[in-house]
Amino acid sequence: MSVIRYATPGDEEEIVELGTSAYAAYFGELWSPEGLARFLAGQFSLEQVRAELAEGDATRYVVAQRGGQLLGLAKLLRDRPVTAVEGERGLWLQKLYLRPTATGKGLGSVLLEAVAGIAGVLGEPRIWLDVLRSNAGALRLYERHGFERRVEIPWATDLREIGMWVMTRPL
Repeated sequence: MSVIRYATPGDEEEIVELGTSAYAAYFGELWSPEGLARFLAGQFSLEQVRAELAEGDATRYVVAQRGGQLLGLAKLLRDRPVTAVEGERGLWLQKLYLRPTATGKGLGSVLLEAVAGIAGVLGEPRIWLDVLRSNAGALRLYERHGFERRVEIPWATDLREIGMWVMTRPL
């Protein structure tokens, strides 16, 4: 059975390891090796994650843990303007990553529902995220959980243009 909890100081090394390894496993082929290394260094530096865990409410990580190992994480940022959607704000689900061995077992759904519960408690009017247009599995997951595609935005790696969907879920 998995435990869903807020990450705390001391979790930063596991968050960095999970985030970088999961991203590389799922999306590494979209980048050159040098581009991937630069991107991951900007997204998951130990110092950055340590500072985010220390700052408290504005940025939170929610983690799924089983047997002492982190299997998934969600990074949340409170009260952020929805990208490319005028006048809307909400809880930004900036990252949702699972270890490849944990996919397809319902853990993504469990994390999403935990995020929805947190957003409700915080009084957020919606949850929003952006997802690669090419990530069909994630799009299906988010749509099953009430997210709607709102607007397409440009996004590229150092090798190619991919694009993203901005998705929202009202609460």
